[in-house]
Amino acid sequence: MADGHQAAVRLGNKAHDVGDDPRLGVSGWRLLLRPSCVSPLLAYGRRWFSAGSDVRGADGDRDDLHWDRFIHGNVAFWLWVALYVTTPLIVFGVFVRNRREYVAATGTELVIPPLAAAVIVAAGGLALLTSAFLYLFPDEAIDVWPWPLTRLTARMLGAIFALGLAGLGAWRERRWSAARILLQVAGVMVLLILVAGIRARHEFDASNVLTWLFAAGFCVTAAGVVILYLRMELLATR
Repeated sequence: MADGHQAAVRLGNKAHDVGDDPRLGVSGWRLLLRPSCVSPLLAYGRRWFSAGSDVRGADGDRDDLHWDRFIHGNVAFWLWVALYVTTPLIVFGVFVRNRREYVAATGTELVIPPLAAAVIVAAGGLALLTSAFLYLFPDEAIDVWPWPLTRLTARMLGAIFALGLAGLGAWRERRWSAARILLQVAGVMVLLILVAGIRARHEFDASNVLTWLFAAGFCVTAAGVVILYLRMELLATR
């Protein structure tokens, strides 16, 4: 059934050409905010929002925004939109504010071992690559993913994998006082993912090698998080 679903989704997803131009990408907030860039970006944004408005895949998704997949008359939808529009700005503001109070390491604090930090950085980098693949190439992700996806769910999953960005800072900031809460959050998240995977185990494609790679990867990650957390807490009490 999963193969049939993916085949139907692929058939519809191939029939689209919304005219997106990846060459318009820019790097760096300073370049993005230059006046010379604002007008072209706004024009491109208008074209992007209007592109593909009449072109749909077999799953009913619009090719770009998936906007019409949501129930616009539901109050919860607009609360969700407000949350996701404002949260990035709030988080960025808090980050800037906290950076003003950042205290450099003195060399006396308890730190994560170099090997553990390197593993966290590698895992974060892998998660970011997976995020980019899911978000930028949802059609290809649908073809290889171990459970059925649509463009919308592929990009939503890509956004979740983007949390791996936090792991890239483990090499620069190895103090346990800075990593403790992040490791707690990661442990709870991985545990819930494993529980969800067990509950929905019949939805996975057992013939897909990625199914077993994901299962092994999350089990190893969960064990690693627990071992590292317990070890660091033990060292902290000495």
